Amino acid sequence: MKIRTFQSTDAQQICSLWNLSHPKYPLTENLMAKKIFLDPNFSPKNLLIVQENDKIIAFAYLPHHQIQYDVNLTTNPNEGYITYFSVHPDSNFEVVGKLLLEECEKFHLEAERTKLSTAYAPLYHLQGFSEKEDQKYIDLFDSFSYEVQKSYRRRIALKDYLPPENFEQRKSDLEKEGFYIGELPYNHLAEFAHSENEFSNGSWAWEFRSRLTHTPDLSRARVAIFDGKIIGGCMFSDPNSDEGRFGPFGINPKFRGKGLGTVLFADCLTEMKKRGIPYAWAQWTPLSGTAHYLYEKAGFFMEDCFYTYTKEQK
Repeated sequence: MKIRTFQSTDAQQICSLWNLSHPKYPLTENLMAKKIFLDPNFSPKNLLIVQENDKIIAFAYLPHHQIQYDVNLTTNPNEGYITYFSVHPDSNFEVVGKLLLEECEKFHLEAERTKLSTAYAPLYHLQGFSEKEDQKYIDLFDSFSYEVQKSYRRRIALKDYLPPENFEQRKSDLEKEGFYIGELPYNHLAEFAHSENEFSNGSWAWEFRSRLTHTPDLSRARVAIFDGKIIGGCMFSDPNSDEGRFGPFGINPKFRGKGLGTVLFADCLTEMKKRGIPYAWAQWTPLSGTAHYLYEKAGFFMEDCFYTYTKEQK
């Protein structure tokens, strides 16, 4: 076995390898291109390959933020990422996985990147390792003393979705109080797509801009507006995954408790159902709190649990 960096002729092999290693969450060649090869932070030097004879048996993408995606999306020069970590299922995982992870840590440490994470935002495919299919990867990172944070992916078949019984009445009552809830108005596009607003952040703003640049359909963005400012928002469909993606979704904390979140949540799902989108799915959802309640009440089921890892190298 030898470790080397990426060569352009490796592209199709590593895409196939990912799909063999993570069949529940496959990547097309086009999607891998968007997530890795067209990433502004990509370099052949930060894609490690494990080769045995003429066969690629493992790889990992190790970016760090050289490009700041948004003015308010802070980056840490000491932070490095370990993503798309994949070992061929026919290989000796214990040996190859350990070798690759050691090389990943060494790669970042030599560049004085001591803070490691598997959550490379905003260009990620999954938010971590799947509890349902990546147990070997979870065990490996646990054995290297990484700290874990769990998040949940949820899904609902929209043919079964029904908005709350009083949805239309609650929406009407809020409109009488001066709130607007519905499609993103063109005059608020710039506000929605930048992080200097009342409900979002730099990572979300990048998501919104990226999706609307690809498909400038403002009806896919649903907002709550009060006193001329967006105070809540949600978006569905993602050209970097599929039309069923739901979120990001959020409400300015100052306006919580009025039922705005419930109405905006239902407005977005109702629009998706009207379009004939068969299902909605969401990433990074919590297991408690208001957001958890909204997903549960709407009928989303827990599809998978993901393990995201961090570590401070010394």
